[in-house]
Amino acid sequence: MNLSFLEEALDSLKEWPAKIGIIGGEPLRHPDFERCCKLIQSKFPREKMGLWTSGGSRWNELRPIIDQTFGFVAYNEHNKQQQETCRHQPITLSIL
Repeated sequence: MNLSFLEEALDSLKEWPAKIGIIGGEPLRHPDFERCCKLIQSKFPREKMGLWTSGGSRWNELRPIIDQTFGFVAYNEHNKQQQETCRHQPITLSIL
């Protein structure tokens, strides 16, 4: 998704009464993730935004902007404990 499409999507949600989530694939792998976050910040307060991620190699690098942008973060690194308790795990792993 390019930035102009993201902006259109965000603008279409300006009256949405509930939280807005960034999910699908792995958001942190987006080449313009930081610019996406800045755009999100210009449109919505962090309390309205959620991020679903498995972290990955850029987690530590992007953590400051994640904390600035998202009031809710669902972090599932797919470790052993999560693999034993998480109900969506088999579907997620089969997609990978």
